[in-house]
Amino acid sequence: MIGRCIYEPGRQRMLIRQVVDVVETLAGSQIGKGGTAAERSVQYREAFATMETDLLRIAAILKHPSFREEKEWRVVSPIIANDAEAPILFREGHAMLVPFIEFAIGLGDAPLALDHLFLGPTANINISMNSLKMFLEQNGIVPKRGIDYCQIPFRQR
Repeated sequence: MIGRCIYEPGRQRMLIRQVVDVVETLAGSQIGKGGTAAERSVQYREAFATMETDLLRIAAILKHPSFREEKEWRVVSPIIANDAEAPILFREGHAMLVPFIEFAIGLGDAPLALDHLFLGPTANINISMNSLKMFLEQNGIVPKRGIDYCQIPFRQR
């Protein structure tokens, strides 16, 4: 799934409220009016489990308003329950191994058509920008309106 990130706190709260309403409706339809606290708890857990994929997809597109300038879109994968479905690979991170799944981003033989690209906050702007440009060139990708650095300050943790 490809989704446009939501930065506005009001829209985020509205979306979360709608999700909670759906979970309550789903659980409520399964328990009816009665039911013990333990039965209600089981029904709510089952309702959340039914919606788990949707909840994770929604969570992946909610971003803090300070990143609004990025106008980011995200590619969100389905939940991968086991390594046989899609092999989970690992890369070196700053303080840990970072899991990732490899996937093709092209459309057959045609290069990916992009309008504008923003490079996110990084400690090494020039090196990161050069690497991104080399990657795009190697894959025949030319963003119509170019590539810019996002101007959000990089904070080391």
